[in-house]
Amino acid sequence: DTSRVDTLIGPGVDPHLFRPTTTDMQTLLRADAVFANGLGLEGKMLDSFSRVTEGGKKVYLLAERLPGHM
Repeated sequence: DTSRVDTLIGPGVDPHLFRPTTTDMQTLLRADAVFANGLGLEGKMLDSFSRVTEGGKKVYLLAERLPGHM
């Protein structure tokens, strides 16, 4: 089985200050799917997510799936 989950922003890291490295971008661009919290916690990752979607892959912002999300 080749399934695995890679975490880019781990515990104790301020998501608003996180900047993806070149290796992080390679991980994102190779991923079958990208999942993020949503709720504005992505900070500087939004540009990276744009690159992923331009490459034809979907980025799922999970908070958008919550009932009552505006």
